Amino acid sequence: RSSPSAQSRRCPGRPPPTPDADAPPPCPALAALRADRVACDRMTLADVAGQAVAVARDQGGSRFLQRALSCADPSSFGALFDECLPDLVPLATDMFGNFVVQRLLERADAGRGARAAGALAAAAPELAFDAFGCRVLQTALDVLAPQDAGAVAASLVGRARSLAVDRNGNHVLQKCVERGGRAARAAMARELLDEVDGEETAADADAEDPSSTPLARGPLPLARHPYGCRVLQRLLAHAGDEEACVRAVAAALASARALAVDPYGNYVLQHLLEAGTDRCRADLAAALAGAVPSLARHRSGSNVLEACLQRCAPRCRRALVAELLTDAAGVAADPYGNYVCQRALATADADQRAALATAAVAAAPLLRASPHGKHLLARAEGLLLGAAVAAASAA
Repeated sequence: RSSPSAQSRRCPGRPPPTPDADAPPPCPALAALRADRVACDRMTLADVAGQAVAVARDQGGSRFLQRALSCADPSSFGALFDECLPDLVPLATDMFGNFVVQRLLERADAGRGARAAGALAAAAPELAFDAFGCRVLQTALDVLAPQDAGAVAASLVGRARSLAVDRNGNHVLQKCVERGGRAARAAMARELLDEVDGEETAADADAEDPSSTPLARGPLPLARHPYGCRVLQRLLAHAGDEEACVRAVAAALASARALAVDPYGNYVLQHLLEAGTDRCRADLAAALAGAVPSLARHRSGSNVLEACLQRCAPRCRRALVAELLTDAAGVAADPYGNYVCQRALATADADQRAALATAAVAAAPLLRASPHGKHLLARAEGLLLGAAVAAASAA
């Protein structure tokens, strides 16, 4: 495209372009930063007074402000904070300005933190879905005082389901669960765990985008969503014995087999095994009983079984291994099942370990022909050989 001057030369009758009356005035501080990158190291916050918002929106200006804020004295910091506060929300959604806002929040005292929380809470429903605004909200929930973080979280109550299925909003929701306080967490959990009514929200419009995939029908749909499963894991980790956590655990146990073979739900079950109580682990192992060989052959289910074998109490583990022994050769030759068998060899009691190793050796021709059974067979043969040597030494 030709420049205006070139167009004027080709069209002598056209008047020269007039300046845009709505264009922002030139920023001397930005001009100085761009003119001499070395000289900008000598600039201070006082040099950008009255121009901080424009400077924060510039890539180099944003970096300068972040460096300057990290070592600014209280007076200079307070002046810059007060200047940026009216534009805090627009800066929060800016590609470069959001980093300056995060630095302001990290260094704000209690009074300024409360003022910032008020501004962010008023716009939180929009910021949470923004690629840059969601980062600012997460920082605010992390660094602000508990009462201020609670106010920001409370402003998002009623939008938990839309946040849970959004690529940006789910991170904000996870932080609300961690730092938003008991009241906001309980309200959000009730919203998330209610039955799905089948109506798509605004965030469910584009089915090709994982962030807008509607929640599935059926039990515990949140656990089967690519982003929702992360929120549910965070809820289980931080809700403790709250009603929301009890409801979530009960729902997960009631649909354990379905979740075990779900590409996202299996992570929720693994989290239960990692962070849950012994009673919870026992109940989960009981819920999976009767389907151990088929789960061991499943891509997701095998991971859940491995976690059970690693974390469940000995009594539960014995029951799982006993069921695994009913089809040890078939499971051992499976691409996923062989990993379950290897985990069983590492965690089972001595008698079951020997029985599993014997079954593997008995199926040696099948395992040698399988690209997935060779390692298991070598391990089983090593265990039996070691047991034989130990027995001979004892005799």
